[in-house]
Amino acid sequence: FGRRAVQGQTGGESGPFDYFFAGNYFDENGWRDLSSTRVWQGFGKVGWQTDSTDIDLSYTYADTYLYGDGSTPLSMLYYRREQTYTPDYTQNLMNFVNLTGTQSLSEHLLLTGNAFYRYLNTYVSNGNVNDSYLEDGYAGPPTDCSDSGSNPATLAYCAPGQDATSDLTQRSVGFGLQLTDSHDVLGWNNQAIVGVDYENTTDVFAEAYQYGGIASNHALAW
Repeated sequence: FGRRAVQGQTGGESGPFDYFFAGNYFDENGWRDLSSTRVWQGFGKVGWQTDSTDIDLSYTYADTYLYGDGSTPLSMLYYRREQTYTPDYTQNLMNFVNLTGTQSLSEHLLLTGNAFYRYLNTYVSNGNVNDSYLEDGYAGPPTDCSDSGSNPATLAYCAPGQDATSDLTQRSVGFGLQLTDSHDVLGWNNQAIVGVDYENTTDVFAEAYQYGGIASNHALAW
């Protein structure tokens, strides 16, 4: 089914510095109509470490594109099993940067922290067979399917196909700091922790519907 896959990774160190990189690519056409899959993934990390300090900066990337075919009537499968009834697909794109650090301030005092930025976009398209957009109690203008473009309500009612698309974008940024004290207290083992954490997240969501005819591959024909 036209499957292609490539993976690779490498890593090493030089003095106080270390690094690691990995990548993955996967692609195939699928055995059904409109059922392809594509995956890009990457990860990289560089670090610096001494007896008292450890700092790591990492980056994660992902770009995935996946068709997920809806349920198909048996009558279509008996005729040709590769058919797709209502093709749906989801695409995800992510960028994630993370910085972590550890600093030993003394034998019993340790400071740790991290800061990050994360972006995720998810786009979804769901193909559907339009089973009467207007309800029985519809009180709007008359519907004339011979002139379905006369108004949006008539077009939606008369069109046999529908695409429902949504787009979600999430952005997050934040940081955290933690101080750990392991001094004994009155001869008893002790660990005291104090810290602060901050995160700011923004979500933006949009959804739309589009109506039209159905092409031979059961995708929406505009």
